[in-house]
Amino acid sequence: MELRKYQQEIVSASLEALKVRSAKILVKSPTGSGKSVMSLEIIKPFIEANESILVVAPQLELTKQLEATYSSIAEVNVIHGKNGLDTSKPINVTTLQTLHRRDLLDYKPSLIVLDEAHFGFSGKMLQDVFETFSDCKYLMMSATPFDTLGKLLVGFSEVIDLYSTTDLINDGYLVPVKAYAPVAPNLKGITVRSGEFVNSELDEKFNKSEIIDDIVKKTLPLIGDKQTVVYAINISHAENLAKSYAASGISAKAVSSNTPRDERDHLINEFKNGSIQMLTNVAILTTGVDIPQISCIVLAGATRSQNKYHQIVGRGLRTANDKDSCTVLDCASTIKDLGYPTSEIFEMNKKKATKAKVLCTHCNSSKVSLKSATVVNGETHLKYDCRACNRSFETIELNPSSACEECNHVQEHPSITVKRVNNTYEFTRTCENCSNATIYRIIEITDKVLAEITEPQKKLINSRKGELLRAFILRLNVLQSEGLEYGEYCSRIADASNHVPITVNGAYEYLTIDNVDEVCSKAPSYQSTLDKLLLHGVSPKGMESIIAGTASVEMYARYGEISYLSKTNDGKNKVYKHFSSKMIKFELYHIKKDMSALHAGGYPTAKVIQYAVTNLDKVSDAIAAKYGTNKRTSMQRAYMRLLAPFLPSFAGSFNPVTALRDLGFKLNTNSYTLLEV
Repeated sequence: MELRKYQQEIVSASLEALKVRSAKILVKSPTGSGKSVMSLEIIKPFIEANESILVVAPQLELTKQLEATYSSIAEVNVIHGKNGLDTSKPINVTTLQTLHRRDLLDYKPSLIVLDEAHFGFSGKMLQDVFETFSDCKYLMMSATPFDTLGKLLVGFSEVIDLYSTTDLINDGYLVPVKAYAPVAPNLKGITVRSGEFVNSELDEKFNKSEIIDDIVKKTLPLIGDKQTVVYAINISHAENLAKSYAASGISAKAVSSNTPRDERDHLINEFKNGSIQMLTNVAILTTGVDIPQISCIVLAGATRSQNKYHQIVGRGLRTANDKDSCTVLDCASTIKDLGYPTSEIFEMNKKKATKAKVLCTHCNSSKVSLKSATVVNGETHLKYDCRACNRSFETIELNPSSACEECNHVQEHPSITVKRVNNTYEFTRTCENCSNATIYRIIEITDKVLAEITEPQKKLINSRKGELLRAFILRLNVLQSEGLEYGEYCSRIADASNHVPITVNGAYEYLTIDNVDEVCSKAPSYQSTLDKLLLHGVSPKGMESIIAGTASVEMYARYGEISYLSKTNDGKNKVYKHFSSKMIKFELYHIKKDMSALHAGGYPTAKVIQYAVTNLDKVSDAIAAKYGTNKRTSMQRAYMRLLAPFLPSFAGSFNPVTALRDLGFKLNTNSYTLLEV
């Protein structure tokens, strides 16, 4: 048989590695790549040199396949049952279990071939083999040489790993996968022991007629007339699945360790020639099965084993006439947990995954700000600025496979777009099968920036908070007088401060150390609400304390926050909820705190509440103008609850004119402007 190009490269590399004394090499090659054919070519030079070879397989069925393969170049003896070692034959084939039981201490083969070497690699039986035949050369072959955590097995003199499953698909030696997740079981509460789900718990939860019938109903349209293998939880589950599929019109049979060998071989042959369309099984058609006709695989039993998952998928990747792909139907959340069927095995963490902080790659600080998000070749690139060391860095994340919410199709490399929406980045996945677009991820950037301002910035800003707020409000007055919308003036400020605005309320917090003086110096000067407050006898320090809590209320009403929120899908309800939660619970808490401090310091009650009442009316009027008086009344009453400690009558119904007159104010009833005290 003429070797394929990739097979020849692997054979050449292996023969070179085996020239080393006591070589112990691992050949890692995908399922369906022809490992038996390659091993045949590798052992030929040993046969030609009249050297003895011992071939070890994990299962008896595999010894028969290996006997058929190797007998094309030399006589083969299978050590099993009454048939013992035959040193007159150049090749002896046996199972690991049989080898462990037989006394072969006097046998000294030149080369030991371990087929499916990942089976029992760390177990006592194989370790005893390594110790007994310590002077031999070893050729170990596996598509999945990993432990239960996805770590590559160790103890080899060399690892030959030249081609991946994706490489062979791209070169046309294996067929591509079309994946769907028509059923998404809830695996919460299922115990994982020794790297695998506890089988009895899976059986108890999922081996039920209604769940099985649901799998059958949702997979039938995708199966069509494809030759299909179903992988079940246990024998009972396999039999129940076969009955349900058969009742739906598919010729389906179950094969298991309970099936007599002759009957099992007969059913598999019937499947190969198309007389049976479906075989359901448990651990029979997982490893060492060469049935190119398999064009659909149903994962009906959940697994945490990446080795098992990739071995199963590999059964359907071999090429065949009139076969252009293999359909994988995931009814066990395997793709979600273990990745796309043709992806590489990855190292899993024993501990439960937690959301890690993003740290600067230069100084390891967590004081970072997200600056941009893009998607390149299926990877998410997130660019950050570090406020501790003033440098930038980038993180790259792989975009996970996920089922389309519309058609259940799963893409290995989904089409993803990302866009900035206010203070978030939205990631949208578009299904190649039905073109459905779904927002699957949103990254908030507001809270990170507000919560992680460096200590020097905080100290400087807090020391000049009154001045900064006054400067900022006056700048907004100028911009507002030019008729700018909220988004436009945010853009203006962003240009001026070289920073993305967060919210109007938090505006002073994104002023950096470098531009504090510039902002203050450029603030226009004219008679403002703050100036009027000064005229009524409140000291600059007292005014600063009041506006630290109350100026933001005025800004919400006057500078576009209501207008901005009203453009969202939730409309009026979202506006009202925003004011109820954010303003009452947060802003007014600070107002009450500041007012209490001023009152305790000897400021007259009338002067303490004056500014709060004035701003309340502006907020209420703005709400009433857009959304009706009912919302205005609710806001007024909520606000007055805060003033009750200063004037008990305010806890009831609210009439600002009466309330202020009761306090001795004279005012313009159209604007509630204070005329005198």
